[in-house]
Amino acid sequence: MQENNNLPETNVTQLDLNNNISLTIEATPTINYVNYKAEMIGKIRSSSNKQNSFSFLKKVLIKNDGEEDIFGSFLKISFSFPSITTDEVILTCLEKKKVTEVNSFSINVDAEYLYKINEAVMGNMKVELYSSSNKLIAFSSLPMKILPIEEAASENFVFETLSSFVTPNDEMVKEVVNKAAIIQKEKYDTDGFDGYQSHDPDRVMEQIDSIYLAIEKEGIRYSNPPASFELTFQRLRLPRTLLLEKAGTCIDFSLLFASCLESIGLNPLLVIVDGHAFIGCFLEEATYQSGFNDNLSLLSNDSSETNKRIVLFNPVDASSSTLVNFVSSQNNAKRYLSTVPFRFFIDVAASRLDGILPLPTPVTINGKTSIDYGVNVDIDYSLNKVNKKAGYIESSPSSKSKFDVWEEGLLDLNLSNNLINFKISSSNVQLGISDAYEFFSMIQKKEKWNLLPNDSSETNSKRFLYYVFDNAFISSFKESLSKGFINIFSKNNKTEDALKGLSRKASTQIEESGCNPLYLTLGVLNWFDNESSSKNGKYGICSPLLLIPASMPKRRVGPYYQIELDLDGIQFNTTLLEYFKQNFDMDFSEFDNYFDNPNIDLRKVFNTFRRKISSYKSWTIEEEVASLSLFSFSHFVMWNDIKKYKDIFIKNDVVSSFVKGEKCWENKTKELDISKLDEQIKPGELALPLPYDSSQLYAIKCSDLGESFVLDGPPGTGKSQTIANIIINALYKHKKVLFVAEKEVALQVVKKRLDELNLGQFCLQIHSAKANKKEVLNQLGSSLQVGKTLSNENKEEIASNLLSIRNELNALLSRLHDKKGYFVSPYEAILNYLAYEKYKTIGNVDVSYSKSMDEAKYNKCLDVISKIKLYGIPLGGYYSNCFSFFTSREYSLDSRDKLEKEIDNILPLLISLEDSYLELVNKNGLDIKLSRSNSFALESLFNLIKENKDNIDYSKITNKTYYSSKVDIKNYFDCLLDYKNDEDILFSRYSSSSLSIDESSLLGMLSSLPSLSFFARNRARKQIKKAIRPFIKDKKDCRNDESISNFLNLIKIVKQKKEKMASFNGYSSFIYSYLINKNKIEVEAEYKKVKNTLDMLDLLNNMQSSSKLDIKPIESYFVSVSSNPEYLFENKVTSFLDNLARLKKENERLKTTLGFDVFNLNDNDIYYETSISLLNKAKEDIQHLGEWIKLLNYIDEASSILPNPVISSYLNGKLDELELEPAFKCVLFYSIMVSSLFEEDLLNLNSLEVEDKINKYKKAIDEYRLLSVKETAFEITKEFPLDNVHYATSSSNYQFRKVLATSGRGKSLRNIFDTYGELIFKYTPCFLMSPMSVAQYIDPSKHHFDLVIFDEASQIPTSEAIGAIARGDSTIIAGDKQQMPPTNFFNATISSSISNEDNINYDDLESLLDDAIALDLPRHRLTYHYRSHHESLIAFSNNKFYDNSLATFPSPYNQVSAVKFRYVGGDYLMGRGINKEEAKAIVKEVISRCKDKELSKRSIGIVTFNKKQMDLINDLLDEAFSKDNSLNKYPGGEEIFVKNLENVQGDERDCILFSICFGPNKKNKTMSINFGPLSREKGERRLNVAVSRAKEEMIVFSSCRSSDIRSGVSKNEGAEYLKQFLLYAENGPTSLTNDFRWAKKPIKFNFASSLAAHLTRLGYKVDLDIGTSSFKVDIAIKDPLDNSKYALGILTDDDTYVSSPTCNDRNVVGPNMLDALHWKTLRVFSSEYIDHPDVVIDNIIKTLSSPSSKSNKKEKQEIVFDKATLSNPYPHKVNYPELNYPLIGDKPSLKTVLPSILSLESPISDELLKRRIRAIYGVGRITNKKYQIILNELRSIGATDIVFNSYTYWYSSSLLPSSITSYRVNGDRSMVDIPYEEIKLCVEDIVALQGDITIDDLCKEVLHLFGYEALTERSARHIYESIKKMGLKIN
Repeated sequence: MQENNNLPETNVTQLDLNNNISLTIEATPTINYVNYKAEMIGKIRSSSNKQNSFSFLKKVLIKNDGEEDIFGSFLKISFSFPSITTDEVILTCLEKKKVTEVNSFSINVDAEYLYKINEAVMGNMKVELYSSSNKLIAFSSLPMKILPIEEAASENFVFETLSSFVTPNDEMVKEVVNKAAIIQKEKYDTDGFDGYQSHDPDRVMEQIDSIYLAIEKEGIRYSNPPASFELTFQRLRLPRTLLLEKAGTCIDFSLLFASCLESIGLNPLLVIVDGHAFIGCFLEEATYQSGFNDNLSLLSNDSSETNKRIVLFNPVDASSSTLVNFVSSQNNAKRYLSTVPFRFFIDVAASRLDGILPLPTPVTINGKTSIDYGVNVDIDYSLNKVNKKAGYIESSPSSKSKFDVWEEGLLDLNLSNNLINFKISSSNVQLGISDAYEFFSMIQKKEKWNLLPNDSSETNSKRFLYYVFDNAFISSFKESLSKGFINIFSKNNKTEDALKGLSRKASTQIEESGCNPLYLTLGVLNWFDNESSSKNGKYGICSPLLLIPASMPKRRVGPYYQIELDLDGIQFNTTLLEYFKQNFDMDFSEFDNYFDNPNIDLRKVFNTFRRKISSYKSWTIEEEVASLSLFSFSHFVMWNDIKKYKDIFIKNDVVSSFVKGEKCWENKTKELDISKLDEQIKPGELALPLPYDSSQLYAIKCSDLGESFVLDGPPGTGKSQTIANIIINALYKHKKVLFVAEKEVALQVVKKRLDELNLGQFCLQIHSAKANKKEVLNQLGSSLQVGKTLSNENKEEIASNLLSIRNELNALLSRLHDKKGYFVSPYEAILNYLAYEKYKTIGNVDVSYSKSMDEAKYNKCLDVISKIKLYGIPLGGYYSNCFSFFTSREYSLDSRDKLEKEIDNILPLLISLEDSYLELVNKNGLDIKLSRSNSFALESLFNLIKENKDNIDYSKITNKTYYSSKVDIKNYFDCLLDYKNDEDILFSRYSSSSLSIDESSLLGMLSSLPSLSFFARNRARKQIKKAIRPFIKDKKDCRNDESISNFLNLIKIVKQKKEKMASFNGYSSFIYSYLINKNKIEVEAEYKKVKNTLDMLDLLNNMQSSSKLDIKPIESYFVSVSSNPEYLFENKVTSFLDNLARLKKENERLKTTLGFDVFNLNDNDIYYETSISLLNKAKEDIQHLGEWIKLLNYIDEASSILPNPVISSYLNGKLDELELEPAFKCVLFYSIMVSSLFEEDLLNLNSLEVEDKINKYKKAIDEYRLLSVKETAFEITKEFPLDNVHYATSSSNYQFRKVLATSGRGKSLRNIFDTYGELIFKYTPCFLMSPMSVAQYIDPSKHHFDLVIFDEASQIPTSEAIGAIARGDSTIIAGDKQQMPPTNFFNATISSSISNEDNINYDDLESLLDDAIALDLPRHRLTYHYRSHHESLIAFSNNKFYDNSLATFPSPYNQVSAVKFRYVGGDYLMGRGINKEEAKAIVKEVISRCKDKELSKRSIGIVTFNKKQMDLINDLLDEAFSKDNSLNKYPGGEEIFVKNLENVQGDERDCILFSICFGPNKKNKTMSINFGPLSREKGERRLNVAVSRAKEEMIVFSSCRSSDIRSGVSKNEGAEYLKQFLLYAENGPTSLTNDFRWAKKPIKFNFASSLAAHLTRLGYKVDLDIGTSSFKVDIAIKDPLDNSKYALGILTDDDTYVSSPTCNDRNVVGPNMLDALHWKTLRVFSSEYIDHPDVVIDNIIKTLSSPSSKSNKKEKQEIVFDKATLSNPYPHKVNYPELNYPLIGDKPSLKTVLPSILSLESPISDELLKRRIRAIYGVGRITNKKYQIILNELRSIGATDIVFNSYTYWYSSSLLPSSITSYRVNGDRSMVDIPYEEIKLCVEDIVALQGDITIDDLCKEVLHLFGYEALTERSARHIYESIKKMGLKIN
C-alpha cells in the first residue's frame, strides 16, 4: 500500500536561539488545487467563521520553558513557492512554562498557479519567531510539495473531490454527447436529449443507452487501479484527460459517464465499493437530501426491480476491450452491489445543491479560450427584509398508534424469516418421504419416529433450496417408513451435527421463550416476489406450507434421535399467508379454524392453495418436500391477538396508560405503610401459606387491594415465593389468576411451590411447549377429582392466637423502644448510659428532672455545653483559669482597662502576703501547705487566741479522743444548758425544794376539777393549794388553776430534762459530769471555753498538712503560743496578718467595683504563688477577658438547666469541658434508664422467656400457614360439582366430564376453552401460561381474569405482554431491571447458519419492565436475599447493580470468600468461539465432584459466555458420562445444567462453574474487547444474571486475568464489569468499591459494643456487625480452634432488630435464615444485661461451650385435604310430611278435618284435597253439593284458592305464596298436584347446580327430583308452564 501523503506531518524545532523556546509545526506536507478548491467550497457551505484561507498549515506550537512571560512577539511564515504568501501572526503573550498554540493563519494562494502545475514541485515552509524588538528567537522549517491537479486527492475531501471532477460543461464531454445524440436518432428515432421532461423512465433509459454506446465507440482502454485506490483515489483523470489519453480506471470511466449524463440533464450517482467504482442514474427527476450517503439499503431499495427509481450499470463495460451491452452492464453493477463490501455513493445533483461545482475546464468564447480558476462567492445580492416572527408550527402526534408499534414489533414479514424464505442448510434436515399424503396418514397413526441420518452429495451452490430424490431413494424411503424410520438429509453431509443442533436449540428455546420452535414441515411453495422476476429467470423463493409441532430429546435415545409429533397442533404457515395478504392482496379465509377439525384432508388443503395461486405464473407446490427445522412462529399468534382485540385491550387501565403515555389507573394503596404492616394487616385477612418477609407482605397486600404495580425481584429475593403467595391469596379471595412467563422454568418454579402445598392441582399449566390437549385435560381431571374439601372450624381461633402472640412481642419492642413519659425510649437511655458509663460516679439526678426533659430542653443543654466548650477550651478550661479572679458578668473596654490597672495594684499585695506567709510557715517549722484555706485558718487561729487567750483549754488540743467526741460534747452542753435554763426559771420563782412535789398527782387532781361538784371542786382545789403553798414565793402564783398548772408543768419539765442528763453515757458525761450540779452561769462559762477549744481544734484539723502524716507540729506551735503570748506579736506574725488584712480589704473594694475577687481561684498547695502567676498571665491575655465573661454567662445558664452534680463537678475541676457533655448524658440517661425500666416492667425481662414466646409465635405462624392452604382449597372447591348429584346430559358439567373422558376427541383446545371456560375457571382458577398460549387459547371477549402476573418481565417485550395484561383487572409486572433484557437472539439463531453466535446480528429490545417503570407504575422491591448461603456470592451483584440495597444474611464462614478464581491459561479460538482448555478443566472439576462423597451432595450448574463453549462442554460431559456409568449424573439430586449468558436466568445451583472462555491472543498476547453478548449495550446485565446463580460456591475458570482486559477502549460497560468481576474473583470482596463495606468499618456505639467489650475483656475474640448489608449479626465470637469461622452469633435489640418493619422480620425471617446457614445463635436484650450482666455473660459462655444442636429444619409435611361430607345439593328440597289421618266414617267433621289437612299439606291441589277427604271419610266420590259444603268451609277458615295452569291450589290462612321456601318430594302427589311456587324453587335449585340445560332435561330433572319416573304430557306441560312463568330462557 502506498503512503498517504495527505496526512498531517509534524516537525519540531531545528534551531533554538533562546534555549528556552521551541517550535513545533503541524501541517499537511502536500498541496493540490483540488484539495484547495474542496476546502474553500466546504468553508463557504458551512459558513465557517475562520479566515477564508487554505488550512494545510494546521497549527504551530510554541513552548516557553523560561522563567518569564514573553510579550509582543510575532511569527513570520514564508514559503519557497511564489504562489503562497502569509501575513505575520501577532502574539500577545507567551506564558512561562506553558505551550501556546497558534491555529489561525491568513494564507493567500494563487489558484491559477496551482491549477496549471502539471508535475510535482518541491519546496519548503519556514516559521520564524521574533521578539518585540524584532530579534529572532527561534525558527523551524518543513519540506513541502505541490502536486498536479489529478494527483493526491485527499480522503478528507473525497466527496468534494469526486463531485468536482464531474465536468458536464467540458467541451470534449459535449462532443461525446453530440455523438450520442446521433446514435439515439439512429437507434430510437428520437431527436435530442430532453432529460426528465418526458416523465417516462423508459425514455431516460434510452438516453443513458445512447451515452453508453457513444463512449463505447471512443475506444478507451481499461486499466486496473493501484492497490491504494480505494483509500485515496491517488490518481484521478478529468473526463477530458480520459478522452485524450484513451486509458483509465473504473473511477475515470465513472466520472466521464457522470459528466455526460449531467450534461444531458440527468442526475447521475457515483457508487464506490471496495476496489471498484460504477455509475447510477435516477430514472425520474429526483435527488437525495445529501450528496454523500453510505446507506446501502437506500440504494438497494431504489434500484430494486419492484421499486426501480435508479438504474445501475458498470461503466468499464464500455471500454474497448469488452463486448458487454448496456443490459448486461446493469447486471454486472448489481452483482458488485450485492457481493462486494459497499462504501458510499455520491449524488452529483445533490452535491451541486451543496455548492460543489465542477472543476474549471477550458471554455472557448468568440474564439478565445479561458479558465475560471478561483473559488468565489457571489456578492451581487440584496438582503431580505426581516419578517415579523411568524411563530411555529406545532408538531402533531404521530398517526402511528402504540398498537401499530406493538404489531410491527411482533410480525416479521421480511424475507430473512425462514417461514417465508426457506432452504435446507447445515442447521436443519430434509425428510425422505415417497408420498406426502401417505406419509401424512402414517404420522396420524404413529406419533413417534426414529430419525435415520443419510449421506448426500455435497453442494456449494448458494441457491441450493432442497434435495430432489430419484426413484432409488424413494423406494428406500418407503421401506424405512414401514419400519418406523424416517430418512433425513442435511446440506453437505452434516446430518448428525444438524440433529444435535436442532435438539439443543429447540430445548434452549423452550426454556427461554416458552415456545417450541421445532416443526416438521410438509410441502413447500416455490414463488416469486414479482412477475418480472419469473420472466427474467430470477431465482424464486421457497416457503414451507404445513407445520406440525415436533419434539426431540436433548440427547439420542440409543443409537438414534427420535421425534414425537403433535398432530393436534398442526397449522398452516400463517406468517406466509399474512405476507401474501399484505403484499399480494390474497384472501385465505377458507383456512380459518380449518385445522381445529381433527379430520384434515391434505389433498383438499393443497388443492385449495393451488387454486389461490393459479393466477401467478411459475408458482408451484412441491408436496413431497418435508423437513425438520426451527421456526419463530409464536409472534404471529400474538400479533393476530392484538390486531383482532385492540378495542377490548384499550379498556384495560394499564394498557390504556401504555397507549396514552399517562397514568390511567387508580392508586389503591395510599394508606398502606410498610412500617405499619402489623397494624394494618391482621391474621385472617390474607391467606399466606408460604414464608414471607415485610417487603413480600407489602406486595401481597398491594395485590390484595387490586393495585397494578411493578414487583422488583433482584436475584434470590423470593420473587417466585411471593408470586405463589399472591396467587394463593387471590384464589382464597375467589379471584381468577393468570400467571404468565415466557420461560417454562419460571412457571415450573411457582408451580412446584403450589404443588408442595397440594394447591397446584387447582392451577392449569398451558405453556406453549406443553399445549398438549390430552395433558391439559388430564390436569383438569385431576382438579375435579379433589372434590369439595372441608373448612377448619377453629380458623378464627387460630388467627386470633397468632395475632395475640404477635401483639405481645410487638408490645415488648414497644416497651423497650417507644418513648413513654420520657423524651427517649428505655433502649436509647440504656445505649447512652453505656456509652458514658464511666461518669456514673458524678452523682444522681432526680427523676423529676428526667421527666421534665424534652427534646428542646435536651438540645438546649447540649447547646449550652457546646458554648462552654467553644469558649472554655481555647481559654485553657474554667478550672484554675487565669481569669478565675474575674467574676463580673458584664464586659466593656473601659472595665477591662481598669482591671488591667488594678492587677498592677493587687500584685504587690499578693507578693507581700506570699512572702510573709512563707516566712511564718518556714521559720516556725509549720508542717502545712501554703494554701489559701490554711492562710485563713492561721488568721482565725491567731485572732482566736488573741481574743480568748485565757478561755481555751490548751490541754485538750493534743487529745484526739476529745476532738473525735466533738459532736457528743456539743450535744451534751446543748442539753445541759437547756436543763439549767429551765431549772434557773423554776428556782427563780419557786423554792429550790419544789422538785420534791408529786406534780403528777396534783396535775391529775387539777385536771379532774371540772368534773366535780361545786363543793367537791372547792375541797379539792384547797387540798392542791395546800400542797404547793410551802414552795411558792409569790402567792399570786397559786391564785388560779392556770398559774397552778404552769408551776406543776414546769416542775415536770425540769425533772424530765434532769433525767435526760442523767441518761448520757458518753465521753462528755464522763469528763463534764460535775457540771450537773453547777448553776447556769458556771455552765455557760465552761461551755464558752469548750467552744473556743473546739473551734481551735476545727481550724487545726482542717488545715492541710504538707507531709500528710499528722498535725502535731502545728498543734505544738499553738500550744507554745498559749504559754508564750509574745509570739503573737512577732514581726512574722503581725506581718502576715497585716498583709492578709490589706489584701482582703483591697479585694472587697475590687469585688464591689469591678467584680474582681482574688480569692475566687480554686484553692491549691501554693495558692498565692499560683495567683501571682495567673494574674501575670491574665495581664498578658487581657484581650481574652471578653471570652471569659461569655464563658461565665454560659456557665450561669448551664447552672440553671444542667443537673447540679454535673455543673458542680465542672466548677470544682472534676470535669473538664470535653467531659461535661458525656457526664451530663450519663447522669441524665442513667436516671431515665432506671426509672423507665422499672415503670415498663423491663427489669425482669428474660431472653429465654422471649425465645419461648418467639417459638410459640413460629408455631402459630406454621399453624396459620396450614390453615391458609386448607381454607384456600375449601374456597376453591365450594363450587365443585357434587358426587351425589345426577347431572343432566345437556348440563355443562355432564358435557365437560364427557370431554374429559374422551380426551377431547374432535375438539381443539381453543374450542374447549370457548365452550367450557366458565367451568374450567371454576375448577382451575389459576392459569400458568406463556404469552403465546394466552393469545392462542384465551378469548378476551369471553374470558377475563381478576389478576395477571408477569414473571421475568425484564425479558418480555411489551408487544408480547400487552394481550395478557389486557385480560386482567390488575397486573403485577415482576422482574429485575438489572437482569436480562428481551432479545431476539434465539429467533436470530434459529434461522442463522453462522457458526459463531458472537457474530450473529440480534437486538436487545425494550422490555415490559422498562416500559412499566417509564410509565411510573408503582414499584415495590423485594429486599431480602435468600439464595446465597454465603454473602460473597451476591456481594458483587449487590454492590455493582443494586447499590447494596439487598439485605443479605452472613455465614459463620463469612471471613473467607466463596468465590474462587482458577486461572487456566487456555487458548481462546476466536473464529470458533471456544476455549478447549477451560472446557476440559470444567469437565474435570465436574467429574471430580461427582466422584466425591461430600461434594456430590451439591448440585452443579455451568455457565458459559457463548453457545459454542456451551456445546463443547456438553459434548465433553456426554463423552465422560458415557465412558463411566458409575458417575452420579444428578449431584445434589438435580440435573447438571450447561447454559450460556442468554438462557441461564431463573436457574440456580449449589455450585456454579463459570467459563470465561475469552483470553489473550497466543501470538501477540493482546486481548480482544469483544466479549460477545456482554459487549452489547447493557450487556453487563447478562453478567449480573450469570454471577448470581450460586447458592453455596462459585468457581471462575478463566484464561485471562482482570489486568488483561482493556475496558477503557470499549464502547459499552460490559468489558469494565467483566474486568471488575475477575478482579473480585481474584482478590475477594475487598476489591469492591462505591462505598461497599465488606471490610470492618467503624462501628457506632451501641449495646452490642458494650457487650462485646465485656467479652473481649474476658479473652474472647469478637467481631461486631457481621454482614455486608442492612442485616447484621450484632456480635460474633470466633471459634478459638479456628478463627476463620464464628462459633456463636449474638442477636441483640440493636438496630437490626429495631429497624425490622414487622414482628415476623424481627423474630422469624432473620433467625430462621441464620439457622439455615448453620449459625449457633443467642438472643440478649439490653435491659437484662443492665440488670444482671454477670448472668448474661454466664449464659453466653454456657451456650458457647454447649454442643451445636442439629438444624431444626422441618420435614416437609404432606398436606391432605379433608373431604367435605356430602350434603343436600338442593337446599330448598324437603321430604313430604308423613300423613296419618284417622278414618272417621260417615259423621262429617269438616271443621276439624280441613284445618288439619291444610296445616300439613298446604298448598294442596284441589284434586288432592278431594282425595284426602274421600280417604278420611271412606267415600268413593264427592258430589257437587258436598263439594260446595267443602268450599264454604274452606272459605270460613280463611283458606285461599289460586289457579295455575287450570289447576286450583289451596293455601291455609297463615300461608302466603311468597312465603313458601321449600319444595316437598317423595309424597303421593302427582306432578300436577305440585303448585307453581314449589316447582319454581325446584327449578332454581336445578339451574343453580347444573347451569344451562335444555328444556327437556330441565323437565326430566324436575320430575326426577319430585320422585317420578315417566314424564307424561300432562306433567311436561305443567313443568313447562311453570318455567315459562319464571321467565327462564331455556333451549
